[in-house]
Amino acid sequence: MGERGVKASIVVPVYNSSATLRECFDSLISQTFEDFEVLVVDDGSSDGSWEIVREYCAADGRFKGVRQQNAGPGTARNRALDRAKGDYVLCVDGDDWIDARLLEKAVCKAESSGADVVVWDAWFHNERTGARCLSSRVRVDVCEPDGYAWRDNPDLLFLSFQNWPWNKLIRRALLEEHGIRFQEDVMRTEDCLYTARALVKANFIVGIPEALSHYRMAQPDSAMAKTDETPFDCFRAFEALKSWLEAEGVYESLSRSHARWAFSGIVHNLKTVRALDTFKRVHQFMKDEGFERLGLGRKEAPMLLSEESLREYESFVASSPEEYLLSSFSREWRVREDEGVLAGQRWYEIEQLKREAGLRVRELEISLADEQRALQDACSELDELHARFGELEAAYHALENCMEQKIGKALCRIPRAVQRSCLRRRQRNGRAG
Repeated sequence: MGERGVKASIVVPVYNSSATLRECFDSLISQTFEDFEVLVVDDGSSDGSWEIVREYCAADGRFKGVRQQNAGPGTARNRALDRAKGDYVLCVDGDDWIDARLLEKAVCKAESSGADVVVWDAWFHNERTGARCLSSRVRVDVCEPDGYAWRDNPDLLFLSFQNWPWNKLIRRALLEEHGIRFQEDVMRTEDCLYTARALVKANFIVGIPEALSHYRMAQPDSAMAKTDETPFDCFRAFEALKSWLEAEGVYESLSRSHARWAFSGIVHNLKTVRALDTFKRVHQFMKDEGFERLGLGRKEAPMLLSEESLREYESFVASSPEEYLLSSFSREWRVREDEGVLAGQRWYEIEQLKREAGLRVRELEISLADEQRALQDACSELDELHARFGELEAAYHALENCMEQKIGKALCRIPRAVQRSCLRRRQRNGRAG
């Protein structure tokens, strides 16, 4: 176990999360597995988050909080990791929350399997619409039945598990042995290098086929909503990962997995940009040198990307920023249109099912009413039989008593008759003598 007998360390970076922080902390306190510490690093919040951190630290000895000047989530997480004492590390963002049995299930899975990394699925909650959905980007099935090691199928590694640190429990000894930490020179995608290095260095990875983490989307103050402030962070993170893979001598084996993951991340990052000027700068940079630096030049791309991604790539590099933006908008519109048609079809199917279910319920209600009437009739008949049985039983007992009396009297008369007969016989014998 860890130095203080703590099984798990939960790392929570906090930055202006006062609106959601209590729900996050309460989900940690509610864990069915209680052998953990919570290491909170406030990254210079100005909205009262630090006061909430101090409140929970005072109320629960497992919470330990420190405050620093704003330096980014990577620096905040690393500061917590340097203080961690647990056998395992779980990262949770201050605006998210976790299922009450997450730690119990994840630690049990790690202990029973001996795996360095445990992954699970997550619920995505859209704060703007109130809708929720499964992430759909985590391939826990890749771990079945006995776990996954990247050398078994290198192409599956990165896209199967993503760079999220909050849906993974990682053995701390693995992090310390290989010096695995978060990237500090970026404000976004700082988790890419941390998670990818852990996935590559893990002895093997096991999965829990459940959604145990809850991630908030579409928050106005989230890092994802501020892409325009640091639009090249995503590129820098994937370039840093490529350099590390090359230094480890495994880039050639993982080049396809890295390329597909990096391209997917770059396109997604570009779609979160809000300012046209920023969009144009990032698009032009990727065309001019970015893809080449990621090992995704025009010669390499056909050998590394899937057919669908290659079509997207070719559209990207062949278009001006304005053309690509318009074409992306058109594709998104068609997707939304198709989703609308499918939603309408599903709505119709659901309405049909509701009508059929209503008719079936009515049939069952009628059948149930008939059965209830039949049961009531049977109960009435049974009551009558019970009453009749009681009458017959009483008559039987009365008859039985009567017979006993008659037999008793008859038995009493027999000795008296014998006595009289004997007396007469003695009298006759006396006279004869």
